[in-house]
Amino acid sequence: MTIPVNRRQHVSVFYISVVCIKHIHHFAIIVLNLRQIRLSKLEKDQKGIIGEMEQLLSGYLMEMKEDNETLVKAFTNLVAMNHDHGQKG
Repeated sequence: MTIPVNRRQHVSVFYISVVCIKHIHHFAIIVLNLRQIRLSKLEKDQKGIIGEMEQLLSGYLMEMKEDNETLVKAFTNLVAMNHDHGQKG
C-alpha cells in the first residue's frame, strides 16, 4: 500500500514543523537559562555591594559618634573652666 503524494507531503511538512518547533524550544530554554544565570550573578554582586555599603556607613557612624563624644567632652571642660574662672573672679 502506497501513500498518496499529497499525504506524504503533509506528513513530511508535519515532521519538519515538529523538528523546527523542537529546535526553537531548545533555543528558548538556553536563552532563558543564560538570563537566569546572569540575573543570579547580578543579584550576588548587588548583595556584595550592599554589604560593603553597610560596612562603610557603620564605620562612618562610629567616627561621627567618637567625634561627637570628643566635642561633648571639650564643651564640658570649657564650661567647667568658665564656671571655675567665674567663681574666682
